Amino acid sequence: MNFFGALVFGIIFLCLGGVCGCACCIALGKCFKKHYSPAYFTVLCVLLSFCVAAAALGLILLPELNAQIDGFFKNLIFFVCLFFAGFLSSSLWRIFLGLFLLIYVILSIYTGIKLYGKFGTSLDSVEVSVFQNRISIGGESIFIDSENQKGIVVEVFELPPILLLPLPRVWYSVIGIVDLKSESYQNQNIRKLPSFSALASAKEKKEDGNSAEKIKSRFRFAEFFVEKENDFMNWVLKNRKNLIVEIPGDVIPVIYKLDFTSKGEILNCKLNKVL
Repeated sequence: MNFFGALVFGIIFLCLGGVCGCACCIALGKCFKKHYSPAYFTVLCVLLSFCVAAAALGLILLPELNAQIDGFFKNLIFFVCLFFAGFLSSSLWRIFLGLFLLIYVILSIYTGIKLYGKFGTSLDSVEVSVFQNRISIGGESIFIDSENQKGIVVEVFELPPILLLPLPRVWYSVIGIVDLKSESYQNQNIRKLPSFSALASAKEKKEDGNSAEKIKSRFRFAEFFVEKENDFMNWVLKNRKNLIVEIPGDVIPVIYKLDFTSKGEILNCKLNKVL
């Protein structure tokens, strides 16, 4: 399941929950002969229209519909929760509508702050300079002690499809270089390979992750919240992969430009010679 598929199913179940909530309010009003607001029927019709429109767009635009349906069943609990959120937001809107909106806004802001704090603003390009004994990436130099062909390591994270927040779906950063002759250089533990050399900024980001342990040691009462925060961010950044951009064996010194282009949940990297 991709993000667009999760968004389509999410809209359908959220609106279906709202439709059921409005229908229950109308039915209860008629059964107990109590006045109910005509707005319930209007909202019911609008939400039902959204359901039909989302379903139609999904059938037309979703690729590999069977795979999307499989992903739906794997995340069924999440979509059922969306259904009940829609139900409560329409039937008891005075209590839950504002509450759910507030939670969504806080979660979006918090996740955005954490992601931008870790990755910063995504760059469209990075300058790469290759010399006899060092490689400079974005102004940071890495000294090399072997003549093996090198590759630039780009660490890429894709947000989970069901994380329906208004944030970029792909987050990435250049973390260092690696020998292309190394075995399994594309695995998840590329930082632990002997041939991997990290940029200073990548090392600093890694060390910053230990701040949670310092908080836990000083404030024991916050241990539970720190652990939940770590669990959430580990889930957000669980879809990780490494892109290796080969550095050509041109006559040195030479200057390249590493360009990044992203479309949806796909990141493309291309190394272009400048000088």
